[in-house]
Amino acid sequence: MRKNRKFIYGVFNHPDDILNAAYAVRSTRNQILDCFTPFAVHGLDRAMNVKRSRLGIVAFCMGLTGFLLAVSLQYYTNVFDWPMNIGGKPAQLAVPTFVPVCFELTVLCTAYGMGITFFLRARTIFGVRETVLEARQSDDHFIMCFDMENKHLNIDEVTNLMKQNGALDVKQVEMMAGVK
Repeated sequence: MRKNRKFIYGVFNHPDDILNAAYAVRSTRNQILDCFTPFAVHGLDRAMNVKRSRLGIVAFCMGLTGFLLAVSLQYYTNVFDWPMNIGGKPAQLAVPTFVPVCFELTVLCTAYGMGITFFLRARTIFGVRETVLEARQSDDHFIMCFDMENKHLNIDEVTNLMKQNGALDVKQVEMMAGVK
């Protein structure tokens, strides 16, 4: 059974306010757990010091899997399963005819693989509890959240930094996060 976790979060009304607060927090030792915004705030990932995504590597691996699956499927069907003897010549690999199937399976595996990877990585699959700190976090407010169980977190400093940078409210909450 999972225990309740304690969070402190600030509610902002404007994207520039949360961006300025994120840069202010970054200059200290405190670490932002996450920011919840109704739309993409450009530069927020840099302000939070988030590493570059490895999504491109995953997409390449999924595409390579689809390509190899297509080549092996066509090779098996043309050479072993249903070989055709046309004009007295044995079965060969007809590369130009392989292109459409390879393309389609590459795109198919990449699309489904990325969708499944997204749902697993974002933890939006069935049975995972959503994290809703503020009712309007997906409408028109911006939320900056900190984990109070972090040993390096200075709660007073974080509260003052958020208020100085335009936070409408700073709240503490205890909630269960994770599996239902």
